[in-house]
Amino acid sequence: MVPSAILALLPKCPACLAAYLAFGTGIGLSMSTATYVRMLLVFICISSLSLFAAKRIARMVAPRSPAATVGQSCGPDDRVSSQKPG
Repeated sequence: MVPSAILALLPKCPACLAAYLAFGTGIGLSMSTATYVRMLLVFICISSLSLFAAKRIARMVAPRSPAATVGQSCGPDDRVSSQKPG
């Protein structure tokens, strides 16, 4: 889970984020830009984790038909006929 790891390792202050980016990439950021970058990273990570959780909950809550769980077809049109038409 990359978003949760990013949230866990994301520095709490913009100065630390600017220092990490400068050290890792050689790109220097101002404090205001580092603040916006940090807020953007937090928003993206929380959004992706929320989407993941919503999909997981929807999959758990969605009703399943017995035929779908067994692997059989649900309707007469899904059956394979051995007779040739005509």
